[in-house]
Amino acid sequence: MGVVKKFTPMPQKRLQPKPKPKRRPPNKPANGLKTVVRTPGSIIRTLQKTPKLSPNLSHYVTCRTNPFHGHGGSAIPDGKNSNFVVTDTFSVNNFSPTAAGQTIVIQTLNALPALSMIGSTTNFIVDGVTVTALGAYQPSASTAANSSWYPTSIPPPMVGTAVLGANFMDPYNAATARMISVGYRLIYTGPATTCSGAITVTPNPIAWGQTATSATGNFQIKPPLTTGTPIATALPAGTVLIDCDITINPTAMTRATKTFRPEQGVYVVPTHRSTNYAMQPTYVCPLAPVPNLNLSTGAVDITTLLRVYGGGNPGIVWFDNDWTTYSIVLTGLNADASFRLETVLCMEYNPSISSAFYPLSIKQSPTNNNDIKVADDKNKNSDIKSSS
Repeated sequence: MGVVKKFTPMPQKRLQPKPKPKRRPPNKPANGLKTVVRTPGSIIRTLQKTPKLSPNLSHYVTCRTNPFHGHGGSAIPDGKNSNFVVTDTFSVNNFSPTAAGQTIVIQTLNALPALSMIGSTTNFIVDGVTVTALGAYQPSASTAANSSWYPTSIPPPMVGTAVLGANFMDPYNAATARMISVGYRLIYTGPATTCSGAITVTPNPIAWGQTATSATGNFQIKPPLTTGTPIATALPAGTVLIDCDITINPTAMTRATKTFRPEQGVYVVPTHRSTNYAMQPTYVCPLAPVPNLNLSTGAVDITTLLRVYGGGNPGIVWFDNDWTTYSIVLTGLNADASFRLETVLCMEYNPSISSAFYPLSIKQSPTNNNDIKVADDKNKNSDIKSSS
């Protein structure tokens, strides 16, 4: 009789239930980019945010890349300056539109005393002053009314000190100066329930260059009033003017353009085109800024770039073309919108020996080339960002 083998059934694999597909949150599309439905609550939360600080950065790198959070007194560590003082100034301008859908443009400047200027083709309000509308956004040297812009971002010690037709009342009595850092912060201050529109920021280079001298029988310089109308009496013959090579186009965009919602705000820290932070002269007599100067037309009266502020038309007493400038364009605003433009400026001034600041001067710049490289590299990648 044969051996009967016991049949042992093979174990069967337990069927696993099919995993349920993960449900995607309704505000997160398939591409992974988070979208948020804008509500008054979300706008308020965005307005309450503050930018994060990068840890473990040196004093100078913090000042250069995030001047609103700097500790003050940070000189450029290149070892190239001597007998200088470091100043940190903070200025504020509040402005608002007067009509729904209005466009307002802020153009930053790489000059003193006005570090920016503002304009619109509709009347608007700056610090309680009604500024008459521009005839066109492109600045013009002609004496046509409303062809000049309203100056903003003037450091408090310089308000009223650089008036055309008078000597520069230099608060530091300096011969030369150089910029350490400058920052612009735009904050929405209007109602959350009606916050609308967009803020577009584009690097827009301008340059100061050719100079000329006005003379009777050739051409006259007639600075504009706050209303934009040129004054009746021209500046004295012999006034030195300086050309501002500038183009402003609110609709122009480039690969470097960035766009934000008003509640996000804007934070702009200009880059420096060179690794050499050269000293630039401060002028005893303010130069009359003229946009796109053209003397080939002969005896033609011209107007200056900036309107009245602080008791007179600001001239140019210092500039550095190596600093990048930007156009900040606000569009689609509601009529009850309002904004706060904050500007912080860090400078090195070389006071004269008779200046009250000379005894406070630093004998020699520190030297740390690595800090300069780190600051430049970080700044190139974060010159335009949200302020929230």
